[in-house]
Amino acid sequence: PWLCTDCNDKLPSLEALEEHHETVHNQKAKYMCVQCCKVYDKYYGFLTHVKRHKNKAKFSCEDCGKSFVHKKVLDSHKAIHSEERSFVCQTCGKAFRQQSALYIHNRCHLPDTVKNRYPCDQCDKRFSTKPNLVTHKRIHSGIRNFTCDQCGKSFIQKGNLEAHFLTHSVDKPYSCSQCPKAFKTPLQLKKHETVHTGAKPHQCDVCGRTFREKGTLREHHRIHTGAMPFTCEFCGKRF
Repeated sequence: PWLCTDCNDKLPSLEALEEHHETVHNQKAKYMCVQCCKVYDKYYGFLTHVKRHKNKAKFSCEDCGKSFVHKKVLDSHKAIHSEERSFVCQTCGKAFRQQSALYIHNRCHLPDTVKNRYPCDQCDKRFSTKPNLVTHKRIHSGIRNFTCDQCGKSFIQKGNLEAHFLTHSVDKPYSCSQCPKAFKTPLQLKKHETVHTGAKPHQCDVCGRTFREKGTLREHHRIHTGAMPFTCEFCGKRF
């Protein structure tokens, strides 16, 4: 099962986890490594990180068979199989099975002045930490510091490089039930399946127009906001 980092609910699949986060918590899903409790916003970064633990785990959970590198992480993991929620939020009283889940939950109680203290001077986005702002600003700079050691292609952000690494893999374990196509990640499969269903689940909250992909909705939204987050490195024109 996949663990929700906000409420500790267990979901049967990655797709169920993402839908749970968007409908219940009104935010994108976070992916937590069960080996070291590190949390990722992007599935690709999470996937790359998990591979580093492969073949190193030596402590196994007798309830579900999962293995861990450190015994203390195994002990923390065992709380998932218990109904006891001993980690309680001092602000709202919500209880969690794991301390790491409580830590992530506590962020929702931060005042807006803390959540949005670092504004980007090139677009309307704001961030709670300076490192997040610095990472975001690479989009505007166009500087590509992250290079693939297999093909030489460079990227602005590390997460994009991690996603690119998958293109060099021949494994495609996620098969479409409607056609012969197969994909490297469940997210790619989920995106593809909308071709068969015709579903357009992403709706603009301004004009009501619907879109098949979330990225297309984000691009469309700029029509209403006038945001121009991308700058040409040669002439300075923004788009």
